[in-house]
Amino acid sequence: MSDFPIFSYRQGDTFVHKIPSWLKILFIPAFNVAVFLVDWRASLFFVPAFFALFCALRFPLREQLNDMKPVFYYGFFLYFVNFFVQFCSIFMSAFFDCEGAFVFLGFADFFRRIFDIASVSLSSAVREAGTAKFCVRFCACVQSCSLMFRTSSPTQIRYGIEDIEVFIRKLIPGCHKDAKFALAVSMLLIFIPTVFRIWGELTRAWKARGGKTSLRMILVLIPELFSVGLRFAYNTSRALVCRMSS
Repeated sequence: MSDFPIFSYRQGDTFVHKIPSWLKILFIPAFNVAVFLVDWRASLFFVPAFFALFCALRFPLREQLNDMKPVFYYGFFLYFVNFFVQFCSIFMSAFFDCEGAFVFLGFADFFRRIFDIASVSLSSAVREAGTAKFCVRFCACVQSCSLMFRTSSPTQIRYGIEDIEVFIRKLIPGCHKDAKFALAVSMLLIFIPTVFRIWGELTRAWKARGGKTSLRMILVLIPELFSVGLRFAYNTSRALVCRMSS
């Protein structure tokens, strides 16, 4: 999946590519808000519908699954937190009496009960309907964002935000017509796929030197991600200053 950076632009001449970028920028927040307002079952339709749309646009399945990484990671985090809360609650009720004193039953019984508590907590966490419903909704939102970033170049996104700001400024009497905030907002949006691209480059460099996917890789590469990201942001800001002053 590393060959497909998350949310990176793919050139194309499809009907989605031809949709004005400002229209897609307005659609994304409206759609995401609607997903969390309507019944969660609507997302059960949107998720396969987006997959079908991406397939119609001839986007590889690996690329689609790669864009779903935030859903996988966040879903795992939610289930882990739910399991941890359930485990602590059952542990406290099983090993502490009503006065808060610890009740020790011997090593064999202690580890047997720990195993039983972990099993019950894991089963309860997996059956948690609220977490599953949220993950389905979140998946639909991520797919909608992927649709915009995959079919709109950074320049198109910037121009789209400028069109929206200029239109709003024209409706306000006495307001300056130049788009002053569009550049900052567009740079913020464009930085999202850039972060994933930098992380992909770092992980490929790590594996090229014989490293393996592990907790150590994350601990080593996270500081590098911040360092490279800050350097990229600084160079971009300098380029914008030089461009605006010329």
